[in-house]
Amino acid sequence: MAFIKNCWYAAVWLADLPERAPFGRIVAGERMVFWRIGEDKVAALTDACPHRKAPLSLGVVQDGQVACRYHGLGFAPDGKCVTNPHGPLQESLAIRAYPVEVRDGMVWVWTGRADKADPALIPEEVLAFTRTLPVTAYVTGYLHARAGHKLFEDNLLDPGHADFLHPFLGGGAMTRATRTFVKSENSLRLTMIKDAWAYPPMFRPGMRDPDDVADNWAEVLWNPNGAVLIRIGATSVGRPREQGVITWTAHIFTPESETTTHYLYASGRNYNMDDADYNAALAIGLRASFVNEDVAMLEGQQAVLGDADLLDTKPHLFPMDNASVQARRLFDSLVAADQADWMVPN
Repeated sequence: MAFIKNCWYAAVWLADLPERAPFGRIVAGERMVFWRIGEDKVAALTDACPHRKAPLSLGVVQDGQVACRYHGLGFAPDGKCVTNPHGPLQESLAIRAYPVEVRDGMVWVWTGRADKADPALIPEEVLAFTRTLPVTAYVTGYLHARAGHKLFEDNLLDPGHADFLHPFLGGGAMTRATRTFVKSENSLRLTMIKDAWAYPPMFRPGMRDPDDVADNWAEVLWNPNGAVLIRIGATSVGRPREQGVITWTAHIFTPESETTTHYLYASGRNYNMDDADYNAALAIGLRASFVNEDVAMLEGQQAVLGDADLLDTKPHLFPMDNASVQARRLFDSLVAADQADWMVPN
């Protein structure tokens, strides 16, 4: 499978991790079991007991270790077998441990060589807005999707699709926007600007004069581990951006397999920030939009593609696809550079 291994993947929101039970999830093709080992601390191991490969995620958590419910073998966070009711403790019973970091309420796991797991490589900008906004000004969520992570990333690197797929979010500005992007060695930033256009429908409740025209803009930060931040804003014509309405949405697409994705998201705003009822309604609306519009469309696209890669099908591309094509090429180059390293687990 073509995944980058030497990187941090978002595995699960900490709030979604059980308090006293193991939790199984496949990340970049690898079966993992997660469990809490203290406040804001999490351990992760290969989700297979070395005895008969029973999933440890069906086991129990006790005394800081995860135990197999099939025959009782227990494992510490470092992967060593520390309980064996059937004989001596042996090094051959050890299983792989994955480096884990908890940041901004997200459990990040490193799937490559443990000696390269630098926490500074976690793309912290993606969830930075959750540190400064009140809890009534942002929402979080999780979806499982039967579509590959690249299709989701293509989708976010083309905000213009909102004008057609999301009537509540789009307003026609992004299709007509001027687009520029900058690619670095391991990320891509896309900027879209459309001056003197109508406010997007979702912003109008926060405006003094919702029928006024506005300067519309969007910025997308793409990271090759699937962590994407999109900022969208609108302000009265000629006014600074910070005087207008702004939303931040982290769309994090963690690959499960080549054709299935863990979709973790968080969305915040700079208006109606203390309105808990509005926040709750927005959470419902956003989830419905993601499920019924984005996920439904991309799962349909994946069904058409089957196991084929989009670019291998020679699609008819438009200038709006340039950023997503460049991101795919950068991703493929990083996978190729990564191949020799990730085969060594520890």
